[in-house]
Amino acid sequence: MKEIWVASRALAKKLSLHNTDEKGKWTEVSIKGARDLAKLREAKRAGAERAFFSCPNWATAPQKELLVLSKKLKLIAKVKNLEQAKEAEDSVGKVISGFLLFPATTPEVERLKRYLAGEGAVFLETAEIVDIRKTDHGERSCIDTCEIMSPDEGMLVGSDSNGFVLVQAETSTEDSRAEPRPFRVNAGAVSLYLLLENNKTEFLAEIQAGNDVLIVDRHGRVRKAVVGRNKIERRPLAIVEAKHNNRTVTALLQDSENVCVMAPTGSKPVPKLRKGDKILVHFRGKLAAEKEPTEK
Repeated sequence: MKEIWVASRALAKKLSLHNTDEKGKWTEVSIKGARDLAKLREAKRAGAERAFFSCPNWATAPQKELLVLSKKLKLIAKVKNLEQAKEAEDSVGKVISGFLLFPATTPEVERLKRYLAGEGAVFLETAEIVDIRKTDHGERSCIDTCEIMSPDEGMLVGSDSNGFVLVQAETSTEDSRAEPRPFRVNAGAVSLYLLLENNKTEFLAEIQAGNDVLIVDRHGRVRKAVVGRNKIERRPLAIVEAKHNNRTVTALLQDSENVCVMAPTGSKPVPKLRKGDKILVHFRGKLAAEKEPTEK
């Protein structure tokens, strides 16, 4: 979970937060243009360990420049409330390490904590693969979204509407002939269920441009994405079956090096999966905030 920082020592101690007076050199910048980005670079050269920064409009924050800076400097977004934190997360969530809430109150901190903990997030469990076998060719679905996903993100798909496997976005590939497509999840056979918002499901074949889908990370945090297209093609498939306690999850996925299933640490391409491997799965109904499944 991202860090929460406050200027008040008393509040930081009371709620177990980070305080701006902690050890380490830091700077604070309001980013309005190139000069302000230069101030961040100069602060790093001067030995700063972290930078608190704000933007007049988070939607226009310089994402590429901040991404480069984030590899050298801990970036913390300065926000007034949860609404601003959500705007910052949507815009630069991949490059920031946390939020400085200023001014900070106990209720607003609690709101931000609940948001970062992922209210409504899915509960992921570790399952062991008990069967993996190749099948004939079939129609498979690639969901191309209007978002760039990280290596920790993907979508939940399953052969029935109660158990799902977390399939990684195409953020990297072991096939040298294929370029990464971080906006895409090669989600599997068109007859698989895709987990959506509010614990609903849809067949992959029915997903269309303009639909909302659910991106899930390895910690169970979720965010929405708009579909750009559903690319359906005939490809070789493989059945992946895994068990957690007495519950079974099955998914029919493309048998390709580009298709990876998320594990507790890292991920593994479908052709390299073996019995005994551990993967991340979800059983519908296990949400952080909404417990009861809704059949579609």
